[in-house]
Amino acid sequence: MRIITIKSWNKNIAYATELEGKLILDLEDKKYACYSPLNFENIMQAREDIGSDADIYKIGLIADSISGAYGKSYFDKYFMNEHKELPSILDRLSFIGSHGLGALDYEPSDESSTIEDNIIFSLKDFKKQSIDVYDSKGNSKLAKLIAKSNSGAGGAKAKAVIEYNPLEKKLHLSPINSNVLDGYVKSIVKFNNSKNSNEIQKHNDELKLEYIYYLLAIELDINMAKSWLEKDEDGNYYFITSRFDIDTQGNRLHLHSLAGLLSHDASSFTLGYESLFRVGMMLSVSKENKRQMFKTMIFNLVFANKDDHSRNFSFLMDEDCNWCYAPSYDLTYSATNHGLKWHQLTIDKKPSHSLKSLGLKKIAKLCEVDDEIEIISNMIDLKHSKLNVLAKKYDVENMINMMLKDTQDIDKIFRSKK
Repeated sequence: MRIITIKSWNKNIAYATELEGKLILDLEDKKYACYSPLNFENIMQAREDIGSDADIYKIGLIADSISGAYGKSYFDKYFMNEHKELPSILDRLSFIGSHGLGALDYEPSDESSTIEDNIIFSLKDFKKQSIDVYDSKGNSKLAKLIAKSNSGAGGAKAKAVIEYNPLEKKLHLSPINSNVLDGYVKSIVKFNNSKNSNEIQKHNDELKLEYIYYLLAIELDINMAKSWLEKDEDGNYYFITSRFDIDTQGNRLHLHSLAGLLSHDASSFTLGYESLFRVGMMLSVSKENKRQMFKTMIFNLVFANKDDHSRNFSFLMDEDCNWCYAPSYDLTYSATNHGLKWHQLTIDKKPSHSLKSLGLKKIAKLCEVDDEIEIISNMIDLKHSKLNVLAKKYDVENMINMMLKDTQDIDKIFRSKK
């Protein structure tokens, strides 16, 4: 029987096997239930029917290690090219090895061992290599490492787990999740992998818009990881954000999304922001963490970030099993005409398209926030005072005008609370 050992901080914490269509996860010891406390509080084994990769959410501890739509597609194509079959869940975990986000490693791992330790790319070259490997045309010696990088994170858009040098504008790939080179930061880079000229412009605008939202969030004291917007010589943009699952001393932190903690299917509309706040309470996060959760919810409403599904909120755990709310991420405008009409989490137990009022006091009380009116006023004021300036600077005025129109109703609801 094939067994994948799940390790963290050099300790065996669990074992994953597949048997007759079931994915089975056994904890090494009940003390490791803290890695996914809402799933393993009273059990030592999770046994779930996994008919397809779409069912992996049922075992939340490892679900957060499995990449999103882009990374899954990238790895599927790489694996099919190498092995002439689609990968199993255990194949995916083995391929992740020590390259994943967070503090979980999977052994035996399918590691690269025949390449140099220090591989430096320009932004343009890395993008080209990523596209070439996906198209089965890349450097064969680098293909596995490029595939690991491109399949290492969640989300539907092209992104890679890599190291970035802000001064030299260079990227670095390493065969293992090791110490960084001097001047480099462990990061996630989002880039435009389209070959269609119209799609290239749209994706470039989306990357610029995400950077604008980052600037606004920072000004509003929402905790986010340090980020950059870069442009290569061909005019392609890159949104780069430092990894928040690594602390200031370089130690890895265990990363668990809201979806993973609740074994929730992030594509469903069955959770609300109240679930996020209550999970934070169950994990005993700080009062400031609760405030950050509240501010992120208000930001998502005010600035129409409708891609607020349960994988886009996360918590971090240190080696002593202490939890905190992770910095906010993936904050950007979700245009209605791009397929997202409504917020993914319900708000005050209501779907956003039927939101006529908001029980703000009740939600604020849950998060121990007593200045909710000031928080909302600051966000709406910033939106209408600074956003157009930034839109003009980064040449995304059409998208910002769409967002302002899209949020007129929520502005009225919030202003009625003043």
